[in-house]
Amino acid sequence: MEFPVNQVKKTKNLARSPKSLLQGGEKCGKIGEKNDRTENSVKNPVYLSTGCFTGRPNGRDPHLLSAYHAALACDGFEWMIYEEFYPRMREILAEYRALSLKIPVVHADKRIGDLLGRRGEENRRAALDLFERDLEAAEELGARTLVFHPWGIPESDGEAARNFERIAEAFDRFSRRGAVLSPENCICLFSSPHKRLTELFALLPESAQITFDTRAAQFHGETLSSLEAFLSAGRVRHLHMIDHRGAPGDLDARKDVPQPGKGEVDFPGVFDLLCRYRYKGGLTMESPSMRESGVDAAVFNESVAYLRRLARGGPAARK
Repeated sequence: MEFPVNQVKKTKNLARSPKSLLQGGEKCGKIGEKNDRTENSVKNPVYLSTGCFTGRPNGRDPHLLSAYHAALACDGFEWMIYEEFYPRMREILAEYRALSLKIPVVHADKRIGDLLGRRGEENRRAALDLFERDLEAAEELGARTLVFHPWGIPESDGEAARNFERIAEAFDRFSRRGAVLSPENCICLFSSPHKRLTELFALLPESAQITFDTRAAQFHGETLSSLEAFLSAGRVRHLHMIDHRGAPGDLDARKDVPQPGKGEVDFPGVFDLLCRYRYKGGLTMESPSMRESGVDAAVFNESVAYLRRLARGGPAARK
């Protein structure tokens, strides 16, 4: 998929790459350079999203991570922030730090995406306030990436210009923070995430990078084409590995979220691209399996093992 360079004034900046596109331990390879390693594998860390097991069925219990982290065979966690956490944020962060949990990525409160598209100065201020609070939490945990939704409900991407203006303000205001903002390619109702993020990048610093969600891309029928375009431009900071089953654009299909390898996302093709462009960042397994109590460790460990096998086994493991 080619970037629509005639749509926005500065889209050509997508082709440029600073020497180090990522802060901290995650670095991208040379842009557009194919991997010539004979092993032809990647050794990306595979994290698990706490949103896979912390949800409405268990009251969004933040202590599940503390109780079950040792049973989860992942390389760390992407911590999902819910609005219920804020009154107890100091307690939760202290608990995680005491356990020395590895949390390199934090997913911001999803309400940020809702607020970014809503009219009114109060919604703009509320979105920026949530950005700041979530960045503070991420920094206390030692996370280097704060993933956020660039649009939400009910407007989706219908007020894209307003969303983009506020996101650009957030990037400018929080550019010196320890954690880096990373917009996710969320499902759109009026366009596609690839087109919208391409437009957004025209307003952001050249170092800005996305968190690429395989399910959202699959919903729009653009998984491999969009991923390759963003990888070749050095615009991928992180990935969400989550499967999807259903025709492109079928909103009802979103209710069924298969584990990786159980749906229709071409994960072998995804890893071929990651290897080709020498992507060295992290991957988060994001397919949920909710329980009213406890954590479905067996399911999550199987999914993490599947992703590791594709990443580290080379082409033979991806057939």
